[in-house]
Amino acid sequence: MVLPSSGSLSYNTIRAEFGSPSSNVYLSLYYRGGPYTYQVPRNNNITTNSGGTISVNNFYGAAGRGDYARGVFANYSSGGKLPTLYAGCGGPNLPGMGDTSLRTNVFSTGFTKCFAGSVALNPGSFTMGPFAPGNQNSSRTYYFYNSSGAQQRQFTWRSGAPSGSGGDTTETTLQPAPRTQMGPGPYSGTFVTSTIPWNIGVATTIRGF
Repeated sequence: MVLPSSGSLSYNTIRAEFGSPSSNVYLSLYYRGGPYTYQVPRNNNITTNSGGTISVNNFYGAAGRGDYARGVFANYSSGGKLPTLYAGCGGPNLPGMGDTSLRTNVFSTGFTKCFAGSVALNPGSFTMGPFAPGNQNSSRTYYFYNSSGAQQRQFTWRSGAPSGSGGDTTETTLQPAPRTQMGPGPYSGTFVTSTIPWNIGVATTIRGF
């Protein structure tokens, strides 16, 4: 969930959102970029310094790690004349997702895959999921942030994209137009099925809206 933007906000509410090793809560535990608070735009009012000034007011509208999936995005190539290529997180020969929770609007789900790939002469594909039953990805936007909170990637699933209910959402290069494209931002206009945009090379935080 996301903390309220106004009204009453208590230490216990903050602890419930961000987590804590005990009931002994002190706000400096939740500095941005620390073990409980991701560097994402929603948390920009929270200091990045564990010794810096921090107050309850900094947490209005902030979100805990339960709203975000996270993993190191990398690439793999088998080499040779007909190489197998993968890039992203959670795919074959790629790092696994480290934080597998994800919230899309008001819907929470587990999340272990976000990668593009192509095998020899086969069509390219892009896979996200698996999503719990009830998720709808058609026209949904996903944002990708680095460890400093800067947005690195963005895309919006095409209208009519598979919902992924109870499984993965996958798109391939065999999909007729329109296909899902990256953007705005880096690689804008590139299809999500390309491995190039997903070779980010660093820990990446994912949020869907």
